[in-house]
Amino acid sequence: MSRLLLVRHATSAETRRSAFPATSGAERRAGCAPLDRTGVEAALALARKLPPADRCWTSLAVRSRQTAELLDLTPIPDPDLAECDFGSWAGRTPAEIDADDPEGLRAWWADPDSAPHGGEGLADVRRRAARVLARADRAGGTTIAVTHGGLIKAALLEVLGLPAAAAWRLDAAPASVTELHSTAGSWRLTRTNWSPALRGAEERSAPAEAAGAEAPAIRAAADREAAGQEARDAPAREGQAPAPAPGTRVAARSIRTAGPRGATAPGRDGSAARGGPAGRGGPAGRDGDPDPTAVPG
Repeated sequence: MSRLLLVRHATSAETRRSAFPATSGAERRAGCAPLDRTGVEAALALARKLPPADRCWTSLAVRSRQTAELLDLTPIPDPDLAECDFGSWAGRTPAEIDADDPEGLRAWWADPDSAPHGGEGLADVRRRAARVLARADRAGGTTIAVTHGGLIKAALLEVLGLPAAAAWRLDAAPASVTELHSTAGSWRLTRTNWSPALRGAEERSAPAEAAGAEAPAIRAAADREAAGQEARDAPAREGQAPAPAPGTRVAARSIRTAGPRGATAPGRDGSAARGGPAGRGGPAGRDGDPDPTAVPG
């Protein structure tokens, strides 16, 4: 049996503002956002919960490589694990794009295989996900792949045989685990969107202390990032939703497919995004704040 654990990278400043990533991780590039303080803590908490692995693959994005290192893994770079290339939308929020290119944004929500931004469509990402699945199956044992929300959703579409529009009904939260098992070349989903909950000051302080010993360079970089954006990030922290609760094992039939082609973009609870048509103001979570799982990153 082969086991593949798809881990979405922990949060960066881009993730928390639900922006399309400035860099996809297909290659090493300047301007790639590092993890923020919350992301460092979440990765360290997750490290204590992961099983031993035979290998670790990661995209070339800083946020993915830092997450892998905080998980105490030695990452092997793999461009196929990159996020979707969002072309001219890179680094921008859906609200910003909606102001300049509302038709393009709505076309993408209606058909995620399209690429009005000039980058990749979901079909391109699915082809990369299929290659990752094939390599993990051939390798055998346990593979941990630290990657991005779009790639994880694409892999789930492949394994479950779902249409592209079903991607809007899938979650891949930051620092979460999606687990797949393969027997005789046939993959099945055993766990999705699972993450250890961080509750209370005591639990939050333990990862902070551990970071100083386990990954001082990464933690120092995260501290500098947090200090430089303290004023800008304060409102986001105050309105931040709680960390995801531990997930449960699911069957393929429990995942709903999306509504009719051209429907407005759903929020995490299946309702339309707050603020009108798809993309206006960004996809909304249960509390109305931007949902970091709804926009790939």
